[in-house]
Amino acid sequence: MQDDNSVGREDGEPSSELERRVERTDVLVQTAIEHLSRRYPEHAIGGAALKDLRKMRPHLEGALAALAQIEERRKLTEKELSHRRAFKMLFEATR
Repeated sequence: MQDDNSVGREDGEPSSELERRVERTDVLVQTAIEHLSRRYPEHAIGGAALKDLRKMRPHLEGALAALAQIEERRKLTEKELSHRRAFKMLFEATR
């Protein structure tokens, strides 16, 4: 008998690890937003934000890949769909 954490293990990471990757990226994004809002004057946020986003690009890409794998296994929750929209927007901003 398989538990939810082992489903799809042959196709990649366990679902729980994929979900943790998405949550870690969400925390990184929230931390960056808090950092920018407290540390920079409004007129200087743009450049600093782009610099932070470029550093987060690999994390955003990994989280988007994790969400795609999760979606192959089951329907995404509303929260996961929101994460995907936000991560895509932020990822595209770094191009």
